[in-house]
Amino acid sequence: MAAYISTGDFKRGNGMYDYEKLKQNLRIFTESELFYKDRYEALGNPEKWDCFCKKYPKESILEKGWLCPEFFTDFTERSEFLPDDMSAYTDRDICLLQHPRYSPNVEHTHGFFEIFYVLEGSCLHTIQGRTERLPKGRLFFLAPGVRHHLEVYDNSIVINLLIKRKTFSDIFFNTLRVQGMLTSFFLNSMYTLNHWEGLYYDIEEQEIEELILSMLLEQLEEDSYSGGILTSLMTIFFAKLTRRYRTGEIVSSQESPVNTRSLDMITYINDHYQDITLQSLAKHFHYTQEYCSRLIKAAAGVSFTDVLRRIRLSRAEAFLLTTSYSIEAISHMVGYEEPGTFIRLFKKNYGMSPGKYRLAQENL
Repeated sequence: MAAYISTGDFKRGNGMYDYEKLKQNLRIFTESELFYKDRYEALGNPEKWDCFCKKYPKESILEKGWLCPEFFTDFTERSEFLPDDMSAYTDRDICLLQHPRYSPNVEHTHGFFEIFYVLEGSCLHTIQGRTERLPKGRLFFLAPGVRHHLEVYDNSIVINLLIKRKTFSDIFFNTLRVQGMLTSFFLNSMYTLNHWEGLYYDIEEQEIEELILSMLLEQLEEDSYSGGILTSLMTIFFAKLTRRYRTGEIVSSQESPVNTRSLDMITYINDHYQDITLQSLAKHFHYTQEYCSRLIKAAAGVSFTDVLRRIRLSRAEAFLLTTSYSIEAISHMVGYEEPGTFIRLFKKNYGMSPGKYRLAQENL
């Protein structure tokens, strides 16, 4: 946002937010955006570039942390992200920010989920080498590991929402538990080989937009309640979106898309992970066990047992981080009757026992 503000700056007399006032604030260029605009306008013009270099010495750019490819030979390395690292933005599990206008269009990838919403104007989005202009109201979900870049070279406003995988998983499968295109997108991203790159909706309801703006404002709060409130707002946002829009548009460059029946099976495994067997899966879909095994292996690249183990351990991780249940209780909750089996599998997957993992995360 343009300057230091608080949620109180956007409260009306009745306690409700003034979203139009927030939009007015978002339209104001920040210091970094003015720098990026100057750079953009100076490119290709030697006289302007000389003035730009005098106005912004390299040392000041480095101190500010601004992106400028022309000044840094290692710019590509600077622009990359660690597999699930959001620390450049926040220490929270969810982060919202306005995409910097005129910033360099750096192609990159990261391990967390990214959502962007075109609040005003439009922007160019390049994904896996394909470029498309996204119109006002476009809500785009980007899968982890997909190379892309976003270009905003005018006064348009785009809001970025960054969500860690485990948070996305927890919202959907431990809290929300709803079926729909968004759930299928998440499962496809996590458990199949031929991933969909993205999923998008064209939003018309003001209620959905206002939820995004409410989350943007809640992020300004720095008290101990804000993180939980932000996660709750995100849960409501996903629920409202799924209610209003049953289907979205899938973005995929795969020549062999995932068999929908395979994804249905993975969804069913996810919903019944505590006690499901290959036999019960086959009975539900009226196929042989051998045929079910082949469909799952073709989609996920691993066996039914491996998919089930991944889902169970993912749920166990969420329970470890969000509850005080004992290791034995969590073992039973995710479908392992013998805690020793659960501990062994967890350690093999995460490199430490469940108890040590919980303690290590608490100390971060």
